[in-house]
Amino acid sequence: YQVMLGSYLGDGGIDQVGPHKYRLKIQHGIGQLEYCHWKASMFNRQDDVEYIAENGYAKKPACRFSTLTFGLQDEFAVGAKASIPQWLIDDLNAKALAVWYMDDGSIGTKCDYAMMST
Repeated sequence: YQVMLGSYLGDGGIDQVGPHKYRLKIQHGIGQLEYCHWKASMFNRQDDVEYIAENGYAKKPACRFSTLTFGLQDEFAVGAKASIPQWLIDDLNAKALAVWYMDDGSIGTKCDYAMMST
């Protein structure tokens, strides 16, 4: 559950496939292949990680997998992550935060530290 929450906040996407039924889609650059396999193993999908030779606009190698459909009483904001529901924030623990950081975190050059000083 926590890996799913952190992935949703990070590089993952959620598709709604029915009322209160969802599927998590994970995609990472090829440099995170081992991490993608680890995530897939959390969902018992380690044999379903696919290699993508030319991903998106950048045409760079990547890997991906999808979870099986799962039920969830709470609702996700499907599509753009412009609004994170309060229930999701309330449910986060250290594992979800670690996954979110591993997906999107950066140490150093890409982060504008001047903006964070306020």
